[in-house]
Amino acid sequence: MIVLFLLVLIMIFWVLFLHCDFCEFKKKLTKRYEELEKKLNMLEDSNSGSEISKSHEAISQQIASVIEKEQIKEETVHHENPSEEERKEGNKSIENIFFGSLFNKIGAVALVVAAGIFITFVSQFITFTPAMRVAAGFVAGLAFVFVSLNMHKKSNNMKPYAEVLLGVGLAVLFISTYCATGVFHLISTYWGLGIGCVMLLLTYSLAHRYKSYSALGLGLFGGYLTPFFLTDNLSQNFLFCYLLFMNAIALIYVYVNSDKRWLNFVNLILTTVLLVGNSAFARDKFSIICPIILWVMYLSFDLLRILKKKMAHEKEHYMSSYMNLAALSFLSWLVFSEQRMILGGVLFCYAAVYFVLVCYFLSKNQRKILRPYFYALIAVVYMGTFFVSTGMTRVILWAFETLFITSLRYFLDLKYLTKWVLFFSLTCIVSILRVNSAIVPFEGYVPLMNSRLVLFGVPAIVMFVCASILSKCPKSRDSQVSLFLTFLYSTMIYLYIIFEFNAWMMHSALVSNSVDNMFVTLKAMVNICIGFIYALHLKFLADIKESYIFRLLSYLMWGVSAVFLILLGVRYVPVEEFLPILNLRFFAFAVGIAGALVYSKMEKKCWFDYLAIALGFLLISYEAADYLIKFGIYENSGFVITLMWILYLAVLSLFGLAFNVKSLKNSAIYISILAVFKIIFYDIAGLESVYKVVVFLVLGAVLMLISYLYNKSQVEESGSDDE
Repeated sequence: MIVLFLLVLIMIFWVLFLHCDFCEFKKKLTKRYEELEKKLNMLEDSNSGSEISKSHEAISQQIASVIEKEQIKEETVHHENPSEEERKEGNKSIENIFFGSLFNKIGAVALVVAAGIFITFVSQFITFTPAMRVAAGFVAGLAFVFVSLNMHKKSNNMKPYAEVLLGVGLAVLFISTYCATGVFHLISTYWGLGIGCVMLLLTYSLAHRYKSYSALGLGLFGGYLTPFFLTDNLSQNFLFCYLLFMNAIALIYVYVNSDKRWLNFVNLILTTVLLVGNSAFARDKFSIICPIILWVMYLSFDLLRILKKKMAHEKEHYMSSYMNLAALSFLSWLVFSEQRMILGGVLFCYAAVYFVLVCYFLSKNQRKILRPYFYALIAVVYMGTFFVSTGMTRVILWAFETLFITSLRYFLDLKYLTKWVLFFSLTCIVSILRVNSAIVPFEGYVPLMNSRLVLFGVPAIVMFVCASILSKCPKSRDSQVSLFLTFLYSTMIYLYIIFEFNAWMMHSALVSNSVDNMFVTLKAMVNICIGFIYALHLKFLADIKESYIFRLLSYLMWGVSAVFLILLGVRYVPVEEFLPILNLRFFAFAVGIAGALVYSKMEKKCWFDYLAIALGFLLISYEAADYLIKFGIYENSGFVITLMWILYLAVLSLFGLAFNVKSLKNSAIYISILAVFKIIFYDIAGLESVYKVVVFLVLGAVLMLISYLYNKSQVEESGSDDE
């Protein structure tokens, strides 16, 4: 208790010391500002109301412009032809690096090492007790500090040299304290910790007064290592109290020295890392009060700087708030890692504090300061929802939070909330897919009227509303997110249809105990048909929204569905139940062909016609092959398929010549070449004479008929041209 009282007393004196120094600096600055303001007022009074002053101002502006041009000329000439003085300064900069700084630091380290070796050598002849060694260390450290302070006062040129000596002296004092407590056990751990805290205050005071980075770095390094050097068994609460004390000192230092803002980030990171590491090794949990105190300290620091208008930059304010929230959330999770409901409740309590701050800054119309606290509020609510709820409840809560954030974006005109709308929407989609996998169509399953309807329906409706709201916002990012939400809720509708149909099929198969190949084929073909319809829907959305991305997604979805149809439709399973034309595969191919023709009509691109013709060609081949297999016609099966190809190219040729469609005529040519090659190199080798006659007869008749019709059409066209 005495040590803690002394630490508090020392800290109060140190704060007063910094405050007095800051007040003195503030008085000087205020006095200088008042003098400049008086001079400015006198100049304005002397020049007001006179035409001569205006002419003087015009002349002065002309003179200033001429002088500026001359200076620019001199600078360019001076830059092109550097003088000897600049060359000497370049050489001096290299000398300063080595002689002025690097040699200084290396020499200081060498002196410390030499002192240690000298003491080890002399101890063979003279007995040095532990107390004498510690005393010698303190004396040497204080001597280094005293000499460096004198150098700081006497000459500005010796400041880099003095700063190195100051760092060496502080390092020797920290090491001497560690040896006195942890090595020689001359003083107790608490007294050693008290001396370490005094050393910490001393280093921060010297770093503030002399603007010394070496003192500041040693203060951080020595301060965080002091508790671990002094004792092996540290309780988490004791360590946290010490770290709170250290963070409080650093906050006071940063408040006075606003250019050292990075120190807050370093302290938060090191504090969190040390607590996590000590918790892992000591297997001891700390109280939730400690993270809350740390959070309140940094939150109060930010608010105090806002009220005093000392916030240097927006990003510095954002990063400080985000780091503080991250440390608080992570440490709270460490405390309540096994109690999810309590952790969620604690996070919602944090959200209540951020909500009060958001309301306060909204009432003051301070939108730039509002942003980090709004982010913190949304992040804490998100994490609280994650830990409090599970499954479908979590998805629905996140969906309504998305709607709430979208409303705030629209009514408060907070454009930075759009990215949070996108984040919550994507989280909903991922959670929906994860929860949907747990819905199984076992006993008690009712098609349509089940939990899946709520799971997909509520987020889809919410995303539809959010997309409508964001489409009214003027920013381009809002319109892009609105398009993405449109894509998401459309996708969710089709996913619901697919999942619900598959579940209904599975339920029916389980009830009837007939899970066979027919079930698999039916399920695959229906899913492919839904994929084609979904691709067409995306195409219509692309035309309505004038979105190139929707058009690409539509092409991609149609292509994926077509690939699956081609791969899964090779063989109808089971073949025994195959009926030509009257089967689901034929319907799936028909939907794909219709989709390709719709694309061709809307996009005015002929390669969609070729895709439709290719699907038709594959459909005829698949249907003919399955028909032959069903009736056991294995001999001469290739001959029948070739005849179907010939009939197909005949139909294409007739329609192509009749309506003058180039894609139909070209496709007929390609299929005819393929049929001829198949007959010559494959079919004719295994056919009997009768079938050979039939093949060549049909092929010849069809080709002759096509040629006749083509020539006739050409004659009619030439006659019409002559007329």
